[in-house]
Amino acid sequence: MSQLFNFQLSVGSRVQLNGNLATIRFIGDIPNWPKNKAYGLEWDDPTRGKNDGQLDGVKYFSTLGGLNSGSFVKDTKIKKEMDESRSVFDALCYQYSADVDMEGTDDSYTEEDEFDVTIGTKKVQSFGFEKLSRFQSNYKNLDVVSLGRLAVHNEIGSQHLGQLLTNLKELNIDFSLIDDWSVIVDTVSQLPTLIKLNINGNRFTHVTKTIEASTHLVKLSMASCMMAYYPQPLLESMIGTFTNLKVLNLAGNHFTNLEKLSYPLLGLMNLVELDLSYNCFESMDELTSFRKLRSLRNLNLSNNTISIHAVNDFELPTVSWLDLSSNNVTTWDEIDLIATQFPKLKAIKLTHNPLFLKAESTNNAQEDDLNLIRIISKLPNITKLNGTEYSQDQRNNFELYFVNKMKDGSWSYPTNTMSWKLLATKYNLSAISPKATLQKKSNHITLRIVPDELESAQGFDQSIFPETTTAGKLRGKISRRWNLSVLNFQIYYKVNETLKERINNDQQLLESFDFRDGDMIYVKMEDWQV
Repeated sequence: MSQLFNFQLSVGSRVQLNGNLATIRFIGDIPNWPKNKAYGLEWDDPTRGKNDGQLDGVKYFSTLGGLNSGSFVKDTKIKKEMDESRSVFDALCYQYSADVDMEGTDDSYTEEDEFDVTIGTKKVQSFGFEKLSRFQSNYKNLDVVSLGRLAVHNEIGSQHLGQLLTNLKELNIDFSLIDDWSVIVDTVSQLPTLIKLNINGNRFTHVTKTIEASTHLVKLSMASCMMAYYPQPLLESMIGTFTNLKVLNLAGNHFTNLEKLSYPLLGLMNLVELDLSYNCFESMDELTSFRKLRSLRNLNLSNNTISIHAVNDFELPTVSWLDLSSNNVTTWDEIDLIATQFPKLKAIKLTHNPLFLKAESTNNAQEDDLNLIRIISKLPNITKLNGTEYSQDQRNNFELYFVNKMKDGSWSYPTNTMSWKLLATKYNLSAISPKATLQKKSNHITLRIVPDELESAQGFDQSIFPETTTAGKLRGKISRRWNLSVLNFQIYYKVNETLKERINNDQQLLESFDFRDGDMIYVKMEDWQV
């Protein structure tokens, strides 16, 4: 049976009541319970709270951020519902030693006889050679260990974890009672094969010993640890402990700016992926210092309230993947700034921003397609948008449509931006102006006119038109060829595989659409409207 232990409760102690984590913020008397000691708790899950530490107008304690995550509990309830805490080693035994049948032994499996296997020892007498061998071999086969939500407290319980867990690659001790950072460091130091550590949901308050840098850990997740409220020395000690990190998750830590993070993060020169989602950032202005992180490739800023502003000398040239979904992007100018600030960007997520909410909320496929075209055209190196990959041919089609919209005045666009200059060069625009025209090799274009849901008409395969032909003249020719009234049909052209755009300006020249020989004009039976 696992060796469980109790500890003296005091203000600041971490406790687990029926699986729910909390921090003790107050111990004392309140008028409501004259015969009981009251414990003021701040719950990790704020929805369990009833107040912010104030009762009947008297302030007994404060909660982090002023949240209503506090409540008062009687001492009798604490004793009845508090889960017994475990050391790291005891949690390991509890979670992974069931098949060894430890519960029939005379005594607990303790540190004293842990590795003494000579004949006549207490351990061999209790377990027998077969059980002992099976006990140790089980641990050596483990490459992933999960000890989350097992009330693990500030005790390791063994100095031989590395001898048991010789192949361990990933350790999860999330949502536990550990508040001493030294316990995490000492645990990792015993596990030289460990490369990934998950300590989400813990609340660290102090370090009890000098911390030495550790280099073998590569991935660290510290989400939902309320780190924004940590004193700066503790924060710097924590982030600076594992100097060879490549992946770091700091999501959901209530950060409002990067001032506290910039200095310790800049010591992680091998950092490739950084997750800052679900915080409280309002801008990316302070990301300027991240230019020193030469290895940074993936940056997750989703679920903040970020608006994008022009910042002098702000550029993150190494970032190729960016998540800005669920933020506060409201204008197309902000998309233009992304192109400047992240010049090597290959993939981006932008869903659930105000700029796109209209199309998303109404499931408007055509509006979605138009947004897609504008984003791809404004971000010149993007190959993946919102999780979907797009080919170079698709990009070319999007860009041509975008250029045409610029030329006919439907869309405005600042022509001094980097992405517009790239488009102007790529498509040989005669001038960097929305009114610029594409230079053509021919004065005529061959188009195919085909019916779209028009069963009675027979389309003619190909017709040659001067590029100066207006859309009105094209409609007239179709009217005569198919004996239709010009008021009874519309004509469309295909922007991409899923989107067709209606031609509704009779004065517009064919050359303005950048048609290519063999492109199709679709005729659809519906009333003409401007």
